[in-house]
Amino acid sequence: MDISNRTLMWLLILAIAISLWGTMTSLSKLQRLSITGAVSANGTAQLYINTSLGIIFAVDTVDWGSGYVNQSAADWCLLNTTGGKTSGCAEFNTVTQGLVIENTGNAVFSSVQLKSEKNATEFLGEDCSAVFQWKISENETGSCGTLHDTSWTDVNTSDPGTTICENFQFANDQDSLLVDLQINFTYQIPTGSKTTQLVVTGTQ
Repeated sequence: MDISNRTLMWLLILAIAISLWGTMTSLSKLQRLSITGAVSANGTAQLYINTSLGIIFAVDTVDWGSGYVNQSAADWCLLNTTGGKTSGCAEFNTVTQGLVIENTGNAVFSSVQLKSEKNATEFLGEDCSAVFQWKISENETGSCGTLHDTSWTDVNTSDPGTTICENFQFANDQDSLLVDLQINFTYQIPTGSKTTQLVVTGTQ
């Protein structure tokens, strides 16, 4: 059967319309389509920081050298580590540096105790007039929350010693204490070497 040109035209228009509708539908679906091609996984980095406790005498010696009491000037001699040397102290060294205690760990000490193995009489050998004292200060500002014995105080020989600092810090520029020492004796002091040890203890 013969198809007229008019009919062919309408069939062609219908075919084009169907084709356009199909194309638009496909493009719309592609826009909504989510294409994924990536996967993920977790990695872990870890470490554990230990508490390290350490306390030392960074400066551990005071040495006044040798000398004698010059009675022509005075009957007694006073020496300390702040440069003190009275007129009766003949030939002894002038000392300007005390002992230095340092927190070498990474934790705050709640308290620090200091003791001497000998009192004044045991150290210097003079029964009545001998004096052996310490004075505590911060060697670096901010090292100690609360300082004790900040003026000249007789040394303590009992265990565990005198609390000289509470909350002793550990930061590099805030972790040291200064222990100045002072002795006083008369011309009656026995001759010979005089030595004592000081012991520092840190409590966390």
